[in-house]
Amino acid sequence: AEFRSISPGERVQLLNSLKDRIVVQESPWVCKIDLLFNTEAKPFDDHRIRLALSMAVDRWGGSEGLSKATIVKPVGGPLLPTSPLALKPEDLAALPGFGRDPEKARAEAKRLLAEAGASDLKFKLVNRNVSHPFTPVGVFLIDQWRRIGIAVEHLQLDVSPQKITIANGEYQVAIDAFCADSDDPKPLLLPYLSKERSPRNMTRNKNPELDAVYDRFNSATDPVQRAALASEIQRMIISAANSIPVIWYSRIVAHVPQMKGWKITPTHFGNQDLADVWLDQ
Repeated sequence: AEFRSISPGERVQLLNSLKDRIVVQESPWVCKIDLLFNTEAKPFDDHRIRLALSMAVDRWGGSEGLSKATIVKPVGGPLLPTSPLALKPEDLAALPGFGRDPEKARAEAKRLLAEAGASDLKFKLVNRNVSHPFTPVGVFLIDQWRRIGIAVEHLQLDVSPQKITIANGEYQVAIDAFCADSDDPKPLLLPYLSKERSPRNMTRNKNPELDAVYDRFNSATDPVQRAALASEIQRMIISAANSIPVIWYSRIVAHVPQMKGWKITPTHFGNQDLADVWLDQ
């Protein structure tokens, strides 16, 4: 009970202090929190405003702080960080909202808001009323936007009303988790296709250009072509700023060192076959 009551960051420190008696394995988890904009609700039909709100968020700094308090840590784009087709950190850092210089990004965010006539923007952030990781991530985002002069009310709902509110488009800005049972890029990209193509699209936007690239990726078999198309899709998603990853979950598993042959995976749904796992006394 005492172990469960401390933060994930404190758990890692505790487990590391026991490294002679416990083995700790850590991996990005196939679950992330996305920032969602209702593109049919003004003023968020304006690309400049959506992009500015994404650019105001220091994801790298947020990762360092949030990982000490809750179960998120890896910074990544639409595909699982460290997976073969995901953007490399240096490529990701060149895209809006993922840069390493938060003050420079916030200055550009302020410029975009002023250009769009939205410098005094106010809105409600729809979120789940679940302590981890939703409340900390919501508070983090609101603080990031405060730094560019935006006032945001944190509206936390029970999971069912929150899901219904987002699905019905009865919101302006929201965050929610999108998870999968593997790091297969095809299902991970479904939330970003046009609404008419994918029921997982919660931003109600149309993006036929992205749909076309996804179809080419879906049918491609050449590894080089698939990598190029995957990179193009991820860049398009981040630049469009309809639904944008904020941060990914981190999976931490601790076990006794006598257990051999088991390797952590980015999902708890897989790797359940223990035929090659043994205890070495």
